[in-house]
Amino acid sequence: MSILSKEVKDVIDSKAVIIIFFGLPEKQQIEILPVLEKEQKYDFPDGDLITDSALEILVNDYNASLNSILLHLDEPIDDKINDKAKELFRAFDNLFSLTSFIQEKFEEDISNEIIFKLPEWNQIRELSLVIQKILQIQSEVNKNFLKSRVAYWLHP
Repeated sequence: MSILSKEVKDVIDSKAVIIIFFGLPEKQQIEILPVLEKEQKYDFPDGDLITDSALEILVNDYNASLNSILLHLDEPIDDKINDKAKELFRAFDNLFSLTSFIQEKFEEDISNEIIFKLPEWNQIRELSLVIQKILQIQSEVNKNFLKSRVAYWLHP
């Protein structure tokens, strides 16, 4: 991957926590997710999703975060860019497809437990780890910090 500009690095740093969350093993993801009240509706940070599923909000935020990073990378895929960049862009393409699939499952009112068991969910985890590696995102993060970030995203 070519040297990233400071602006791109700042965007990646601001989105790192959600990328790390999606790369965690299922058990750790479950430990971090809060239990939301069924009667309360929560909205996506941009205000365009109302739901009682913490995981649904995070999937939508992840998709938006990936899109933000991709827009800032702004490098065309061709023979002139290196293999790491091509792998990164393939990972983004695959993740967009997988998050769309998972979003459709939320519309079917499938529980988080079932979502976590889908092979597509495991593929999201694997691709998140690929992105972490290529973008050199530190994969260790304080669990309490991660919980506080998730709580921030899940405001009523």
